[in-house]
Amino acid sequence: MDTRRDDIDTLRGLACVLLVALHVIGEEPAHGLGVPMNHPLEILGTLTFHLRMPLFAVLAGFVYALRPVSRGGLASFMGGKARRLVIPMAFAATLFWVMNMATGGAFSVPLAQMWEIYLFPYAQFWFIHAVILCLAAISLLDLALPRRPLAAAVIMAGAGAALFLSPAARGVDFLSLDLTLYLVPFFAGGVIMARLPQRVMDRLVLPLAAAGAISFAIFTAATLLDPDLEHVRRAPFSLVAGLTIGLALLALKPRVSALAWIGRYSFTVYLYHLIVAKVFHRAYAIAGAPEPYTAALVGTAIAILLPIALHWAVMRAGGPLPGLVLGLKPLKRGESADKANRLPPAPAATPAE
Repeated sequence: MDTRRDDIDTLRGLACVLLVALHVIGEEPAHGLGVPMNHPLEILGTLTFHLRMPLFAVLAGFVYALRPVSRGGLASFMGGKARRLVIPMAFAATLFWVMNMATGGAFSVPLAQMWEIYLFPYAQFWFIHAVILCLAAISLLDLALPRRPLAAAVIMAGAGAALFLSPAARGVDFLSLDLTLYLVPFFAGGVIMARLPQRVMDRLVLPLAAAGAISFAIFTAATLLDPDLEHVRRAPFSLVAGLTIGLALLALKPRVSALAWIGRYSFTVYLYHLIVAKVFHRAYAIAGAPEPYTAALVGTAIAILLPIALHWAVMRAGGPLPGLVLGLKPLKRGESADKANRLPPAPAATPAE
């Protein structure tokens, strides 16, 4: 029986599309398609600031809560996460580094400092550091409070919010600690959403949707009124907006088949889209940098579809490649290449603590 969660896959797909589009367009005029500051495409990328990484973190927390650590299983749990996340991250980061060194790209790192790409923020791969550290934190809390899973998540959320707003680890790049503290409250929020009683969740849908809409409207108005406004990750409004928007989307359980299909390959797209985007940027420059709107659509589609094609090819190839490139086990006879990240179906009800 297919146990995919179309609502979770839809949100994964949405987060993927937003992130890939940002990287295709470019975060600065010197990157991507080279659109100037305050260009409509640049503003569009800015408007998704509180949607992209907070939503990824909310989903990571929610998915953890569906398959939490078991008593006495911390080592095997974290070992499994290392195989699923760290090994393919290291492979993809190495491949991205080789490409940049060969082409003189912006992410070139001298050979003597190459080891830094695995331990410090490097392109989009810092998110894997953050997820691993969040998983370790919530696992320890769950093991310490085995009968109080919701309390464990609330403690993580409270501590995470305090650290988010504090001076702690600001500017600390080792294991992406600064960026990890940016994501902890959102990750914990996802865990809480998975552990709340269903009757409470049902009552929260409209308030969360309203709060998320208000946050997005305020951010949109501020951005349009002052396109040069600096957006800071670890700031009070970023905390409120990231939580309300991310949790509202999770509560609404949207289902869009095209996004859900992309979401089934979200980790592969996340790892490898920037390699494709960089090649597309070279082709765009060679073509004389034509009209950017069509280029943004075409580039985003290509940077999503080629990693998915890679996923299929690697899974069909079998052997050690799925584990190395994707963090997955080889397919068994009769299985399809989109088998990764299967989730349990949504529970009819969640008992109160």
